[in-house]
Amino acid sequence: MGAFVCISNPSIAAGLPFVGHIFERLDKFAYPGDYSEVGEPLEADTVGAELDNSQSAEEMEAVSEYTKTVDGMTITLSEVYCNAQALNITVQIKSEEPLPETSGGFYCYTSEKYSFTPSVMDDVVYIKGEMIDAYTYAGVMRFDLNERAKDDSALQEVIGKDTGFVTDAEVIDKYVKDVVVPENFTLHLIMTDITGDLLNPEPIDYGKSVEELNAMSEKEWHDYMVQYENEHPDLYEGQSVSYKGTWDFELDITMDNTATQVVELNDYNELGIGFEKVVKDRFEITMYDAYKDESKRIDYFPVMLDADGILMDYGSVGGLVNTVAINGRDVSKVDIFLIDWDLWMEELKGDKWRQPGAMTEDGRTYRELLLEKCAYHKEVVFE
Repeated sequence: MGAFVCISNPSIAAGLPFVGHIFERLDKFAYPGDYSEVGEPLEADTVGAELDNSQSAEEMEAVSEYTKTVDGMTITLSEVYCNAQALNITVQIKSEEPLPETSGGFYCYTSEKYSFTPSVMDDVVYIKGEMIDAYTYAGVMRFDLNERAKDDSALQEVIGKDTGFVTDAEVIDKYVKDVVVPENFTLHLIMTDITGDLLNPEPIDYGKSVEELNAMSEKEWHDYMVQYENEHPDLYEGQSVSYKGTWDFELDITMDNTATQVVELNDYNELGIGFEKVVKDRFEITMYDAYKDESKRIDYFPVMLDADGILMDYGSVGGLVNTVAINGRDVSKVDIFLIDWDLWMEELKGDKWRQPGAMTEDGRTYRELLLEKCAYHKEVVFE
């Protein structure tokens, strides 16, 4: 793969050092916006550091305590933006050898210990960004604080004593406790296995033709694939690239709540479903759906329309499905809905509803359609 550089961004063309300016020079976030106005450098030296490909690992390490090198792969964390919903950290990946082209960038396995909870969270976190040259990838990691503000130590203790222990919504409600995220906290972050799915991998041989696989029932396909994968443990080798290592960081985080608005609802309808609250920050809005019977949670899908009645975009796969990206929309007021899951998946969802002026065949607006079909609705007005 040849070296390439995107020069459409003025700061890139101006030759600014990349580390310390990733927020400024990238716009491919799950929750888009001008993070350069609010992002904070992890340390002053990082902002002025020219990390070109000629520098050695020792020189890289000298630049910042937030730079770690393992087997020729150097990871640098440089900027942070944290609000009540999420922690965003910019990342530069720099390799001594050319990086392969991937289909969606890179992701890594993480171990995260936050000071506000005794639990340790293991996760897979995507690094959303782009290639800078043949050796360098830069992006942003997003850590959903709603998912991390939990203390599951009691649950882990029970599971440790009984390996056959089965968890369900009632058990999780009993053993997993919500915790409050303070404005200042620390994070011990360990990144391992920097991985990317190859853009043009070798075709996988499943032992049957596409026609034969398509002709199977769902159960036949499932049973066949389980058996075939067990017989071929190396089936997916060559589909991705992974850089093994342990990149260990200690971070001091200060939350920026200056743009946070919380609208408390605590509202349920006759079905016992509703919303606890809605939280709006600079770049995203999170709906906290609530159920008097927690087992009903899987039966409904939360949906938000902006002030113009246009479907809001969910920011990323893997995070909370009810966190949407503002991305320049008019959110002075929003409509929030709970839709029957099957009805949403089979009939009501669709990209066309993210377009202004979209209407049904009989001339109704999307808002009117959802008002007719929904199990719950509420209008929320922000300051």
